[in-house]
Amino acid sequence: MKELESVESLLNACRMKEEVWVAADIELHLLKQIAQDHIEHRERLTDSAELFAKVIQRIQGVHSVRWRIKDPLHLIEKIVRKRAEKSRKYADIGVQNYAERVTDLVGVRALHLFKEDCLVIDKRLKETWTPVENPIAYVRQGDVSLFSDNDEFDVRNHPKGYRSIHYVFSNQPHQRKVFAEIQVRSIFEEGWSEIDHRVRYPNFSNSELVEYFLTIFNRMAGSADEMGSFVRKLVSNIDAVDTLVLAANQEKEAAIATMEATLEELEALKAQDADSRQKLTELQENLKNIRALYSKKKTELDYAYQRLLGIPDSDIERYIGKGGIAIDRFEQIKELFEAELAPPKTAAEMARRYGLGEHLLRKPKEN
Repeated sequence: MKELESVESLLNACRMKEEVWVAADIELHLLKQIAQDHIEHRERLTDSAELFAKVIQRIQGVHSVRWRIKDPLHLIEKIVRKRAEKSRKYADIGVQNYAERVTDLVGVRALHLFKEDCLVIDKRLKETWTPVENPIAYVRQGDVSLFSDNDEFDVRNHPKGYRSIHYVFSNQPHQRKVFAEIQVRSIFEEGWSEIDHRVRYPNFSNSELVEYFLTIFNRMAGSADEMGSFVRKLVSNIDAVDTLVLAANQEKEAAIATMEATLEELEALKAQDADSRQKLTELQENLKNIRALYSKKKTELDYAYQRLLGIPDSDIERYIGKGGIAIDRFEQIKELFEAELAPPKTAAEMARRYGLGEHLLRKPKEN
């Protein structure tokens, strides 16, 4: 790398002040070795980045995913800056351990549409990988935070109004473990941060006028996030009301259908009742006829019996005496006769029915 040919070329390429380099207290040849090793492992880092991106893209709520492998010059600039800040993590950095100390060699950015989607994404990320360190939630002072009561995040107010959640996860598609920084932010925040970065650097980092308008832009992006969430809730409430109205209409239609069915049943019962009354009338008429017929038959039976009883006792005794028939035989004939529904009309018919000689019932001739 030509930017590492000398300290001067490095300072110019990174727009770094000399006092920063002095405070970093690191050898240039060590930085060259780190940069060269990073370049040699770029393909392996790419495999790791693609794996992270593929898994994250499937998470519900993720709109899109971007990834990058850290530029070698940006890696060297970060190491120098961190050592100048006396970061203990970078105090003994070298070729053997830089890939563990610099945890954003692979950077993956997951973008979402609505502000609160980050909570769903957070849950899925932690179900998939174990964070290497506590996630950092950058917020803008004055915002309504989603993380105020959440101990699982290190919540920090960002001086530039930057909003994002940073995770550090690891995977190992090859022999060397790879650490990756996963950033989760809204699309509006992504738009603001990209514009902020391109406009502010490298020439307007200290411009108060640019800083003022970028701050306004930052607040507009935050308001857009809030408006997006508001519209989402509004639509959800409208859908809920529509669902209630639909359910009420369905209940009304069901009630009307039930009433109509009940009316049809009542009409059917009414018709059935009329039919039943008609049948009852017919049955009553039939019963009346049966009773009349029975009365007629009984009258006929009584008449025939009375005729039988109208025979003088002396004659009956004469009949019985001549035929040698006992009195109990006559009583038997009487009972059988009373049991008949249609009594015999002639003496001959009676004789045949009860097995008597016809001469027993015929009057004897006078001497």
